[in-house]
Amino acid sequence: MSPDADAFKQAVTKYRSNFSERMMEYVYRDAVFNNWGAGFLKGYLSTINDYLSSGDMRGIYTSDQDDDGLKKLKTDTLYIPDYVNTHFSPYTGAEKD
Repeated sequence: MSPDADAFKQAVTKYRSNFSERMMEYVYRDAVFNNWGAGFLKGYLSTINDYLSSGDMRGIYTSDQDDDGLKKLKTDTLYIPDYVNTHFSPYTGAEKD
């Protein structure tokens, strides 16, 4: 998940005590995640379902390269969301385009 700068600041400063309970409340009520929408959720759940159905294991660094999909990019349009242009500094909590 890709939280905005405020969510990161809340996690590292405001909610240090009783972190799990307080941070989860913030996540469900106020946090903004740039890559969390219907399309992303469908993709995430589809991938999880495929791995559970096949019994395959996936690690943190497992590649999900889709060779057929990459070939289609030669002629199709690739849409990139605006938030990928946002630079986030974990040291200051600042965001900038």
